[in-house]
Amino acid sequence: MSWGQQFHIPLAVGSMQWGDTRVDSAVNKGGILSDRRIDTLLTLCSQKGIQLIDTAEGYGGGSSERRICESLVRITKGDKSAIDALQFVVGTKFLPTIWRWRSNALLHAGECSSARLGMKPIPILWIHSPVHPLPLEVWVSAACDAIDKGIATNIGVSNFDGDQVRRAHAVASARGHKIVANQIMFNLLTYGSESIKECERVCKELDICIVGFGPVGQGLLCDGLSAENIHNIRLARITGLAWEDLQPLYATIKGLAESHKVKMAQICIAWTVAKGHIPLVGCKKVNHIEEAFFAVKEIKLSDAEVQKLDKAALSRSTLQKPIWRRAIFVCIISVVISCYYLENWLLPRKDRQKEYLQQDKQED
Repeated sequence: MSWGQQFHIPLAVGSMQWGDTRVDSAVNKGGILSDRRIDTLLTLCSQKGIQLIDTAEGYGGGSSERRICESLVRITKGDKSAIDALQFVVGTKFLPTIWRWRSNALLHAGECSSARLGMKPIPILWIHSPVHPLPLEVWVSAACDAIDKGIATNIGVSNFDGDQVRRAHAVASARGHKIVANQIMFNLLTYGSESIKECERVCKELDICIVGFGPVGQGLLCDGLSAENIHNIRLARITGLAWEDLQPLYATIKGLAESHKVKMAQICIAWTVAKGHIPLVGCKKVNHIEEAFFAVKEIKLSDAEVQKLDKAALSRSTLQKPIWRRAIFVCIISVVISCYYLENWLLPRKDRQKEYLQQDKQED
């Protein structure tokens, strides 16, 4: 059985917006989630049989990891056996930032993530990006060391194209380990890209599960989009996607949504499952989980419907962007992470808590 087949429900829940720093408060629409909200979301995941929870050291500067741990302790009243019984598979990501130049950086980061999550070993440790002056083989080898040292159980990669997946697989195989999954942007905005299809072919050949983030294109494939608000979505701006370019695909999804009497986003999630992959959905509200769960469990697209969507797909894959543009992105993220670290050093957590504790009162 491959790694992805262990999950009762082929759905992953993302916690990128679960951090509690001032940076999170500024960039996340709606501000910081309360402890109560996170408890509710994780409890609902358990009730629905959703096991895969995604986080990263870069999400809230590690505060997303810590808040997952604290929530699990609250939900189970600190009973370790009860936490195990929830059967969550929590994965976190190591980012090769611009200041990391030794393989030991991954081991140290993994230990820190493990401590914040309260989990050792970490069920899956992802390498967040292949973009770094050091070759990706350095980081994959370090991830193998992390397994050997009991820091992690499985290795995943993220944002790797087909060739990079092959290289990562070769290193892990030589060490007696396996790359179990590749986390990439996989949706109907990207599927027309040859780079995505090649990555999909390689992953299938090597028995590597694809976890597809952004299944609804950050809102570009959802109901309510218009020519007036499309450029409010960051993905549209960075890809240069115009309203006119999106129309054929948008109309196709909308037509199927009306036929199935569901939302456009749910058609996109169901399509990802129909392609044999696991959709990763960022969740801040209960309805996000409930609607995604319904799409995975109840919406069955016919072969003809899947082919219709495949044919309408665009080719806006981030995997085919020039390496220098991807490197700039990693540099920007490195700066953001530095801001997180600086805030954690300067501002005690109890002062930051005031913001989301106030939200707890508002949710009563």
